This record gives sequence, structure tokens and C-alpha cells, in this order.
Amino acid sequence: MHHLSTDICHYLYSLADEQNGNNVSLELNGVSTLIVQNREDAEYVLRRNYENYEKNMAWFKQALGTSRFFENGQIWKLHKNLTQPFLNRFDDQQTVKLSIHHAQQGVAQLIDDSCAGQPTLDDGIFRKMAMAVFIENFFQVSLEESGINIDNIAELMEFSSEFSFIPAGILNTQHRRRLVKLRALRRQVNADLKIFRDPERINPLLARILNAEAEPGSQVVLEEELMAFLAAGSESTAATMSWVCYLLANHPEQQERLYQEVMMHPHPTNWQQLSQMPGLMTFISEALRLYPPIPIIIRQAIGADKIGNDAISARQNIIISFIGIMRNKNVYPNPAELNLRDEDYSPLNDKESGIGISFSHGPRICGGKDFALVELAGFVHTFLKQASFTLTSDLPPRFYWKSQMINQGGQPVRVTPRLD
Repeated sequence: MHHLSTDICHYLYSLADEQNGNNVSLELNGVSTLIVQNREDAEYVLRRNYENYEKNMAWFKQALGTSRFFENGQIWKLHKNLTQPFLNRFDDQQTVKLSIHHAQQGVAQLIDDSCAGQPTLDDGIFRKMAMAVFIENFFQVSLEESGINIDNIAELMEFSSEFSFIPAGILNTQHRRRLVKLRALRRQVNADLKIFRDPERINPLLARILNAEAEPGSQVVLEEELMAFLAAGSESTAATMSWVCYLLANHPEQQERLYQEVMMHPHPTNWQQLSQMPGLMTFISEALRLYPPIPIIIRQAIGADKIGNDAISARQNIIISFIGIMRNKNVYPNPAELNLRDEDYSPLNDKESGIGISFSHGPRICGGKDFALVELAGFVHTFLKQASFTLTSDLPPRFYWKSQMINQGGQPVRVTPRLD
């Protein structure tokens, strides 16, 4: 019997070492669960037989409401059609411009914090960067103008993670007290998002959601749709940037090589220019492989089935462990180390790369993958150009899952300005 909530990442890393490449059947808090660490079986669940494996994210839905991210079947398709067309048509030049601008502000704040003696990085800075780019791209309003408290949205995601391994109907007194706070927090976030009902703020994306909300019997609520859209569009990118800084500090020689590459292309203006820097893209891909911001995907079997050699019963939980999949020794000779390639290699064309796996597979693949990659490349390019990163501690990461995988307490990294 295993009791897991926010510390599940440590357990998954140990499973990746002890049961490398193998699926593991066990009980998590009394619930029969199969942890999938094999890519082929993950493909079966997420793509080839995805109709038998629905999302099982009841606590995330309770925290963030109804949206494309937590629903299944026709309801999922309805919600997906509200936002996906806009994610597909984003302006990459505008995204690169905004990413560089907000990364410049973010890295300047990190430098100031380090100069003031702060030994770890403030995750809130990464969230602010990512949220600012996301909001300005899709809503044409600045984060400051919106008045959104991004810390409240992050806390909602943390609540969801905390409760996600509690079996249905089992809540103790402490849990109930936390639920009272969750509901109050959600009301506050809903109040923040009412700015997007202002007729002067309506754009095609908001109009599409509001029109769907007005349909008789619709389950669409603008605030709930935006709550999940904003969280999904910023939290993963923020977590990835945190791990990028950690990896840069942990690999000073590679950091210097990347700096030299970046200075050969100092003023990128679009995705094509960023994507043609092989070292930059490979490093981002390795950050996603070694420290996937979304370490797990949770599914529940609708009917009995078989995954590999494991018999699956109806309503059984399935956890896809991206940590386990991307540390398979049969695929990655040194799975716990930074694997760099020659200059002809592109992780964008490699289905086994961090970029190829960490955004999931099949019909429920991350709809914002392309946007996230452009944003990340702009962020990392700017960080490398403007700053140096060094470790302030040699202690191993303390993995903490709050919808994204972070280093609890912040990354032990000092940021100093480039003097070249």
C-alpha cells in the first residue's frame, strides 16, 4: 500500500531506476493502479485505444471547473473547439517578441534577487513571464491591466494535485478544512476573471466562449474555461524554465557552448530562426526529458482490457509515467544524464526526444505544444544571452508535484549578468 499525493515524483523516479522500462501494478491509497513506463503501452492507452481510457481528473475539475482539460467524449470536443482554433493560429513573430521582452524583465528580477543574497529562484517570476506572454497573445491585454492574481491560480492547481490521490468519499477533517479554503480561492479567481466579460475587452476568442455559454443547456462558463486555459498555458512553461535554469547551472561547459551559439544568432524574430539553433532546441528537449513539467497523465479504464501482460479491469486507474518512459535504458543509454547530439540532430524530428514525448500523444495531445515551444525558445535564448547561472547547493532536487513538477523551495541557482 502506497500513500502518495504531492510526493509522487520521488516515487516515480525510484520506479524508473528499479523497474526500468517495465510497467508496475500496485495499490495507491487503496486503488488498483497500473503505472506505465513503457512507451508502446503508453501509445496504446493514449492513442490506439484511447476511447477505453478516459481522463480521471475529478479533483482538478472541482478546483478549476468544466473545461477541455478535464472532460471526456462529446463534452471534451465541444470545449476543445472553443480554444484550439486560436492556439493553432497564433502569430509566432508576436510570440517571439513578447517572449524576449518578458524574459528580459524576468531575468533582470532574478539577477536583482541573487544580488540581494537570495539563494534560490522565485518560481513566481517564471509564472509571471509565461502568463504575461499568454494573455497578451490571446487577449490583447497586459497582465497588469487584467488584474489577475497568478499566485491564486497556481494555488488552485496545487490544491488539485494534493487531493488527486484521495479515493472518492474518503475525506478527513483536515481535508474538509482545506476544501473550504479551496472554494474561497476559486471564488476569488472567478472574480478576477470577470474583467473578460467587459464588452470593451471582447475579442474573437472571448466571443466564441460567450456565444457557447449562451446556448441553452450549455455547460460552458467563461470563468471556468479561462481558469483552466490560463493555468495550462502558463504553468508548464514556468516549470520548464525553472528546470532549464537548474540544468544550465549544473552544466557550466554546456552553458558556455549554448551562449556562443546564441551570440551567433543574437536577434531572432520568428520561430524558424529559433528552431534552427540545434544546441538550444536540444537543451530544451533534454530539460523536458529529464524533468518533465507534467510528469504523469492519469486515465481510468472504461471497460476491461489488457495492456502488455497486465489484465485491466473496468474503472482501474492507469498512470502514464513520463518520468519512467523517458528514462528507459533501452532508448537512452545514460537516461539520468544530459544527452547531447551532433549539430545535425533535431529533437523536433525525433519521436523519442523530450519534445517528442512530454506533450503527450494521440487525440488528447497538448493543444498548446507549438505555442509553448516558441515561447520557451524565446525565453531560453534571452536568458542565455543576458545572464550566467551557477549552483548555490549540490543537494539533489526535492521534487514536488502541484500539477507541474517543481523543485520544492526553488532552484538552488544564482543568476548574474553577462559581462562579455
